[in-house]
Amino acid sequence: MLIARQAEPTQARRPLPNIIVAASNLPTPPSAAMAEPALSLTSFHRHFLGVTSLSPLQFQKQIRLHEARSRLLSSSHDVAAVGFAVGYDSPSQFSREYRRLFGAPPGQDGERLRRSKELSDAAY
Repeated sequence: MLIARQAEPTQARRPLPNIIVAASNLPTPPSAAMAEPALSLTSFHRHFLGVTSLSPLQFQKQIRLHEARSRLLSSSHDVAAVGFAVGYDSPSQFSREYRRLFGAPPGQDGERLRRSKELSDAAY
C-alpha cells in the first residue's frame, strides 16, 4: 500500500501531472512521459517523491508487480507470461523483483494466494 507523505507547509502545493494514474500502462519510465513541460525533470522527480515516497520508476514497478500478483491470483497463468504481460522483458528480472517485493517467487506466491482464497471462499 502506498502512503503519501504530507507536504511541508512552506512547499507550494502544485498538482502533479496525471502521470500517476497512467503509470502502469507506460512502456517507458513515468518521467519520460511527463505531461507538464513547464516542470523540469528534477522538479518532477522531487514532487513525485514527495507525494508517493517513491521515485517514478519505483512507483511504476510496484504497480506492475501488484498487477502481476492480481493476475497470478485470478488464475494459474504461466509466470513468464504474466511478467511479459505487465511489462517485463526478462522472466528472471520479473521473478527477482517480485520476490524482493512480496517475499516469495511468483509461482509459489500465486499458488499460496489461490489456496488461501479457495479456503476463504469455502468457509462462506
